[in-house]
Amino acid sequence: MYICKMFYSLIMKKFAVFCSLLLVSMCGFAQVSIMKCNDTHKNGVVYYLPKKSFIVEITYIEKNIFAGPYFSYASSMLGVNNAIKSDTKEFYIERVNIEPFIEPDEDAKFIILFPESSSSKSEKDVNIILNNLGLLTGVGQSSDMMSLQPDFEMNFGAHSGTSTVFNTFSAVSSSFTTIDTSIKIISFDTTLYRLETYSSKTISKDLKDKAQDAADKIFSLRNNRMDLITGYQETAYDYATISFMDRRLQEMENTYLSLFIGYNTVKRHTYTFVVSPDLQQINKEVSVLCFSEETGICSTGGKGNNNQLTMICVPHGETGNGDSSSSNRELRYRTPVMSEIYIKYNDQTLFGGVYQMPQFGRFFTLDWNRCRNLSIDASSGMIKQIKAE
Repeated sequence: MYICKMFYSLIMKKFAVFCSLLLVSMCGFAQVSIMKCNDTHKNGVVYYLPKKSFIVEITYIEKNIFAGPYFSYASSMLGVNNAIKSDTKEFYIERVNIEPFIEPDEDAKFIILFPESSSSKSEKDVNIILNNLGLLTGVGQSSDMMSLQPDFEMNFGAHSGTSTVFNTFSAVSSSFTTIDTSIKIISFDTTLYRLETYSSKTISKDLKDKAQDAADKIFSLRNNRMDLITGYQETAYDYATISFMDRRLQEMENTYLSLFIGYNTVKRHTYTFVVSPDLQQINKEVSVLCFSEETGICSTGGKGNNNQLTMICVPHGETGNGDSSSSNRELRYRTPVMSEIYIKYNDQTLFGGVYQMPQFGRFFTLDWNRCRNLSIDASSGMIKQIKAE
């Protein structure tokens, strides 16, 4: 009799465990559908997978070269044979920098459609967690929140340029004054009288005369500088005073000298734009900006490939979209691909780096019913943590 009671008790315990497991197996998430999002879907939660884009900042130099007004006399008066003979303008790239940021991928946009009412009270509510970019970060209680990317300003450097007019100032006078003297001898009662009259007139100098005045000023400044640094002056100046006067004499000489050999000005500009590489651009040189050495930033339809700033993406690993339209009961996620990113101009590499590119990876799916606590990396779209049943 005692053995029968023990056997009966064991049977009942196993039956209770079986019923508990049956009840647990009947409890699950509400029956939801997951599919590619379009405008016809109204009742659901839209989520995105991430993609990586780049803020490209290009710093370029504008160099304006001006010919002096007396360049034709530079050789004969100063012995200079390499004087600038015409005004030109040059542009060249000084530096390129890129800053990555995460944004939602419009090509990886899905919607989780919920039924109007649960079919069973045993079904659990669905807890979907998104961040403030609309990226899926978790299911259940787990999540990987990522804050919104900070705003940034776009810098558009002006590249019109302004020409500086040469200032020939007082050293190059445009005219000089001549005085003519007329003498008349008048005889009156056997007496001779000498009568002098004066007349002055202004004569304009030609270009050669102005150039000669400027050249004389250069030689005079050089002599003054020689007297200063050799101690010819009688005053015993201290070192700081002599250095200051020497610099001023050099500045004045260079100013006059620029009237013959020309001079240049340099301006630095910054231009910012955004590039979003996609899967179709891998292993290809894709034009991202038109830059000309004659005009600076130009339209995208520049002449020839030599005017194009290009980007090339070289992935390290398997790429491809995979199956983004799987069963409506499967959650989509994606694996990122490490990629080399280069910025080139005229076959010269200006920037290079290795980045994790989510949009180059493949789509994978996960059975929705088996998800309990799921955490997704918002910067890559990859699953970080999961508790599955």
